[in-house]
Amino acid sequence: MIGGADIPEDNVIPICYKFDNSQARRIGVARAASGISTLIVSLVAIVIILSMKAIKQYPQRLFFYLTLATLIQAPTFTLEVLSVSYNRSESEQPLCSIAGVYTMYTSWLQNLIILWISVYLVRVIVLRLTVYNKKLEVFLLILFLVLPIPGALIPLIKNKYGMVGAWCWIKDFNSTDCVRHDNLGIAYQYTLWFIPVMLEVVIIAIVTVLIGAVLCVRGFIAKKYVLFQSEYRKLLRDSIPLLCFPLFFCSISCFELILYWSSLDAEPKYNLWMLNAILTPCKGILMIFGYLIPMIWIRIKDYRAKKGRLVLRKEDWRSDNNSSFLDTVSIRFQSSGGEDHYGSVSVYSTEIKN
Repeated sequence: MIGGADIPEDNVIPICYKFDNSQARRIGVARAASGISTLIVSLVAIVIILSMKAIKQYPQRLFFYLTLATLIQAPTFTLEVLSVSYNRSESEQPLCSIAGVYTMYTSWLQNLIILWISVYLVRVIVLRLTVYNKKLEVFLLILFLVLPIPGALIPLIKNKYGMVGAWCWIKDFNSTDCVRHDNLGIAYQYTLWFIPVMLEVVIIAIVTVLIGAVLCVRGFIAKKYVLFQSEYRKLLRDSIPLLCFPLFFCSISCFELILYWSSLDAEPKYNLWMLNAILTPCKGILMIFGYLIPMIWIRIKDYRAKKGRLVLRKEDWRSDNNSSFLDTVSIRFQSSGGEDHYGSVSVYSTEIKN
């Protein structure tokens, strides 16, 4: 090992590891395992969504799109590891560039859909714009599928995809002698990833704070004025599950940026890289659970509300001058446990008589 690189015989181009072979292998295995877990969770989530027919409403479809993007992204974390050999030279790893392109494309696809969800939340909660445009939805979906392609292909110029840390990405060093500073590779990293992601994190963080403030104000108004309570409950029902996406995105993206800046040192921090290898693929899992748990809870609550129904029946009709009217109403309430509760209420008062 010389300067962080394995120098093979016969003057073959070396791989510039940040870690020794065993450390890099452990990090790679952890990343691949997390990717497989994300793949399984995404598949299960899609089955749940389709079985519950939870794609009829616009917010539900946004979550469905994000789940599909996570499903598409999940295999990249395994491909990144399988496309490299921890004992061979870079010249013997032709799949590394393919893995790099796939990673960049799917990562940006996921980021753009999260930005889409954040804009939707601003429209509904802050601006109170509820007008839906089907053509706009289709246009944005196609746009976000196409937009990441050029950025993912650009690093192929000058062959800038390669082994970085313990997986394939844009190289920031010169492979011939493992000198860290490669100006073109660093320029690709910042223009195609770090600067756009930092801007997105700042924008989404501001948006999230603004949304939280507006929800608090509207909650205070709804608590004070009964007229607005139904509207506020519906707003929470539709928007709260989606808020987990910008929150998780900002948190994990900030950690990834901190990891990169910490790796600028001569000695990379193994524990941080291992944590990143586990956490980054699991970002999709966190967002999926963050949405599905509230959604399933709401469905269970709705089911119990339907099961505990009110049954009204006539109890006493009186006739007066050829007219009849309802004097009292008997109420039977069936709780979720199956027990029946009875009572009666006068049409002239709200007092319930047992």
